Amino acid sequence: MLHNDKFAKEIRPHVSEKLTFQIATVTLLVIFLILFITFLILYIQSKNHVCTSSANTKLVKSVKKLIAPDAASLGTNKKSISQEKFSDPDNLQALVQKAKDNFVLSRYAYSSTPLITIVTRSFNRPQLLQRNIDMVSHMTNKNFEHVILQDQKGCGMAVAEASLYAFRDEFRGEYICHLDDDDYLSNFHFVDQISTILSNQTETPKVMIFKVWYSDRDCTLPEVWNEFPMEGQITTSNFLVEKDLYKQNISCVARKHAGDYTFIHNVLVDCPSKQLLWIDDIYFFISLDGH
Repeated sequence: MLHNDKFAKEIRPHVSEKLTFQIATVTLLVIFLILFITFLILYIQSKNHVCTSSANTKLVKSVKKLIAPDAASLGTNKKSISQEKFSDPDNLQALVQKAKDNFVLSRYAYSSTPLITIVTRSFNRPQLLQRNIDMVSHMTNKNFEHVILQDQKGCGMAVAEASLYAFRDEFRGEYICHLDDDDYLSNFHFVDQISTILSNQTETPKVMIFKVWYSDRDCTLPEVWNEFPMEGQITTSNFLVEKDLYKQNISCVARKHAGDYTFIHNVLVDCPSKQLLWIDDIYFFISLDGH
């Protein structure tokens, strides 16, 4: 009996140590599993948040479905859309002069003969602007330039819009698009994919409309597809516009009300439907919080 008690006393510490080790091991495994699941959830959410495009770009050529501005039937657009173009604001020249006096242009010339000019306007938001610049700089195809228009004094939206017209002749790309400082690129293959699309066209497009992720509504824009969009259904960040067509119509963007849309409207009125492409892919992440 004494021998058994002695054996029990000797074995008890070893059993206790083994049990403690097993509990610690199980605890660490549980913690590791929780951390792994948390990381996996955050990774999936980030992939959904920053929209990257699929490898296969779905391209639709708008021959039949792009509704002419004066058509009687507009599909989901019930309102009548005028074929007439919007006029320029009466004070355009004054706004242009103020833009020239107060905006500074800087250029990231990744190519001397760029296919695309990305125009970014900014005022007093250095961190957002730097994010924008960094994201654009990582594009795989360098056949583009990134032009920054910086407001030095805070001249207001009308002057900021007029700056696009004031500096239009500085944009060297064959196509021009807008990406303001609080927005950013979400697909590093943007230029690459546009180049591939253009190489497969028998007729050079004047306008290419693609999708953007619109964070304020948690959805993609444009809201309509293969139809003439109305105000609020599309942004200028959805657009790649051939440079001559861009320069002919950008002046109206400085209008007091809905300048961005008047530019879009005028461009679409001037663009033959056979030279308009709809590209079913997301390239930009945009937010209107700071606009």
